Amino acid sequence: MREYSVQQFLDVIDLCEEIGVPMIVVVPGRRANFVPPPLEAAHGWLKAGLEILLPHAERAGVRLILENHHMSSMPTVKQMVTFLDAFGSDHLGIAYDVANGEFVGEDQTQAIRTAGRWLCQVHLSDASRSKWDHAPIGRSAVDFGAVARALREINFSGTSIVELISETPDADMAGALRELQRYGWQ
Repeated sequence: MREYSVQQFLDVIDLCEEIGVPMIVVVPGRRANFVPPPLEAAHGWLKAGLEILLPHAERAGVRLILENHHMSSMPTVKQMVTFLDAFGSDHLGIAYDVANGEFVGEDQTQAIRTAGRWLCQVHLSDASRSKWDHAPIGRSAVDFGAVARALREINFSGTSIVELISETPDADMAGALRELQRYGWQ
């Protein structure tokens, strides 16, 4: 499965190069809840995969950005930064999902500050610590005002993406944009 996944990413990198996409999001290895592999093994598999993908991505001019996810081997920014600092490639980065951060109990403002130079992309949706969700902005526990202030603090110039799961996407996207404008997003 790991070989298949690496080949899929090699193919996606080729497509990104062909159509001019500068980065792709990678979840750093799913860890099943039942008998998960030790973290050291999961991080070793991630490192081995990246050692294959990075030369290809660098040649193609594509950056690989790791996303925080509660089912991954690195659900927090602190874990990702430790890994990225040790790995040491400027063709890697972080996509920080504030809803995923909320669900794992992470302080989003501290996570943004910790991500620092690695932060390339921010995914914006709402969630709580008791329910993993990508709810419309303003409907749960994420403090988007604090998130906006932290991003301004670190002079974030990357991409922000509204990421919603909704049965009324048009209305909820319009509402999300209004909410974000209240906090200074353009």
